[in-house]
Amino acid sequence: MDNFVNEEIQANNIFLVNINGEMLGEKTLEESILMAKEAGLDLIQVSDGEKPVCKMGDLKKKKYQEKKKKKENVPKKLKEIRFNLETGKNDILTKVKQANKFLKSGHPLKVLMQLKQRQKKENAVSLLNNILSQIESSYVIQNNKYQFKKEGVAVNLMPLAKK
Repeated sequence: MDNFVNEEIQANNIFLVNINGEMLGEKTLEESILMAKEAGLDLIQVSDGEKPVCKMGDLKKKKYQEKKKKKENVPKKLKEIRFNLETGKNDILTKVKQANKFLKSGHPLKVLMQLKQRQKKENAVSLLNNILSQIESSYVIQNNKYQFKKEGVAVNLMPLAKK
């Protein structure tokens, strides 16, 4: 429902609620708008009906809070970091810093250890464990297991909720 404000409200009589949530009873639209203007607020229609419920409040603040709430509900995108057995120490440190950054910002992370030709999965798992021990951000391994795939060994990390 798109909120009607002040003169946009189309009813003659409304139920008025003040900014603290207290019901002020049935009022005329003109009287309610006058009360809201005196308080330096807007009159915002909250629900429809024969006699709609309107609340006194700051419209800009309400729109800001709705926008903020909508932004928080956007799911985070899965990020991926790839390694292989020949990845150098400094490259690993750089990628670990990037992994920390992703997890701190709330993104789920997939860490993939790529294998080439006849490289052993055991070596990949030990290097992957070493890399995971270097990640400082708090996380949980999704499904508590490694995924052994054709291209290598992968693990999905989910960031812990911020308190």
